[in-house]
Amino acid sequence: DFFGPQIIMSNKILYCIIDLTHYFKLMTTTSLLEQTGWCYSMDYGPEIIQLIKAKVLFLVPQPLPSTTIAHTEADQAVSQSGPSILATSNVPNINLAVRW
Repeated sequence: DFFGPQIIMSNKILYCIIDLTHYFKLMTTTSLLEQTGWCYSMDYGPEIIQLIKAKVLFLVPQPLPSTTIAHTEADQAVSQSGPSILATSNVPNINLAVRW
C-alpha cells in the first residue's frame, strides 16, 4: 500500500480533529465537515463523532450558587466617600532632605 491509512484520512485532518476536539468544536458531522473540509465527513463522520463523545470527557458547567455576600463594616467604611486615610491628622509630617 502506497498510501496506507492516509488514503481515507490524512495526518493533517487527524491532527485537526484532535485539536478541534480539545476545544469542543466537533459535536456533529456537519461541524466536522465545516471545520475540517474532509471529503468523507458525511460517510465516516458519525463514527468519529461517536468515538469523540465516548472517549472525551465533556464537562457540563454547573450553575453558580445563588448566595448573597455579606459586607463587613470595613468594606462599608472603604466604600463610603470622605477623607482619605492619608489625609488624617494622625500621620506625622515628615520632611526629607536630600544631600548631594
